[in-house]
Amino acid sequence: MKIKTIFLFIILCIAIKVSAQQRDTLLIRFFRWNSEAIHPVTCLNFENIVGITNEYQVTSVDRIDSLNNLLNHLKTSEDEPFTVGCKLYFIHAGKLVKGVCMNESHVLMNGKAFFNDDSVVTFINRLMETTKTVKCNTSYYPDFIGSEYIEGSDSLFSLLRKYLTHYTRKINYTGDMNFYITCRANQKGRNTMVNVRVLKFDKLSKQQERILKSLIKFIKKKIFWKEDNNRTFKDEIDFLLTYHTKRNI
Repeated sequence: MKIKTIFLFIILCIAIKVSAQQRDTLLIRFFRWNSEAIHPVTCLNFENIVGITNEYQVTSVDRIDSLNNLLNHLKTSEDEPFTVGCKLYFIHAGKLVKGVCMNESHVLMNGKAFFNDDSVVTFINRLMETTKTVKCNTSYYPDFIGSEYIEGSDSLFSLLRKYLTHYTRKINYTGDMNFYITCRANQKGRNTMVNVRVLKFDKLSKQQERILKSLIKFIKKKIFWKEDNNRTFKDEIDFLLTYHTKRNI
């Protein structure tokens, strides 16, 4: 009898865990509605720029459905940059099904732009007033620098250093170079802009200029980023690349 009771208890615990994983959840990460910032705050960099560490977790299916209904009735607008002040994550069975970024007047949802509505702002405000904040779920938090690369950050830096090794040996260049790389990409992950600066040099030598131009050309042609429907034309992918050259032996 005791063994049977323990067995039933284990089954109940598993059932509760599975039920919790399958339920719908809405995560609200909020800064402010009318946001002005020196650095552009977009869907992709919102958490990092604003420093979001807490979120509101809503599990009421009725409330989640009501907010979804309001969002689905928003009027479409032209795609234009805006400062993000609130970010929503709609999750089902542990998987992200929709991400929404907004401020008081604009919304970006599934890669499409909309005009925000007072009813949406009011509804989200009420949700936040009646929900306690908790620490952000790291499963739905931006990845490390360079992780936008289609094969991951480690592969990105490895590929760029491998190319620089090949090219610097080709032109017989030795010396350390630090690059600050900024890219913009479309929603399909193709580069639309690549800018590379060499740090700690007031004036570049002819060899360094050749390396710089060659690296820009390589990134434009060979580096592809992950697809993201909420990427805007102002979102920037930027990172530092330190490279140490070695003498040919």
